[in-house]
Amino acid sequence: MFITILVALAVQPSLAKAEKPELSLKTDKSIYHLGENITIILANTGEETVEIGGYPAWQISTYPEDKPVFPEVFAFLIWNLAPAESDIFVWDSTFAEPRTYIVKDLQGWGLSTIFEIVPETTPEFSSNNALAVFMILSMFVFILAKKKCREL
Repeated sequence: MFITILVALAVQPSLAKAEKPELSLKTDKSIYHLGENITIILANTGEETVEIGGYPAWQISTYPEDKPVFPEVFAFLIWNLAPAESDIFVWDSTFAEPRTYIVKDLQGWGLSTIFEIVPETTPEFSSNNALAVFMILSMFVFILAKKKCREL
């Protein structure tokens, strides 16, 4: 019995290490314009193959409310991520709202990353800009007209 306890205690730290694999969860950028593709990367940075249950292994939620946004349906399958291998998923943000989001793993690893979607901005063409453009074009027309008069 004493030997069984010693063996169990000796194995316990290695089991704890196996439960928390060396992975990273990130996006390719932290700020996106509405409609841009968001690339989500789950990378195995360790030296052991990681077995993962369900696809994707993460979920996008609003932040800080934590309201699930994507995916609505998960694939129930077991898959592996080998050392130095990455799973890359591209999410189209066309139908998302401009706001802050969080991607969290669903495996209990404690991984997350935050990104923001901002509205598509269009440059403002104020009346001052229009006036400046008009004045520059008028000067060119005046110069060309003056040059033409000299030729005559």
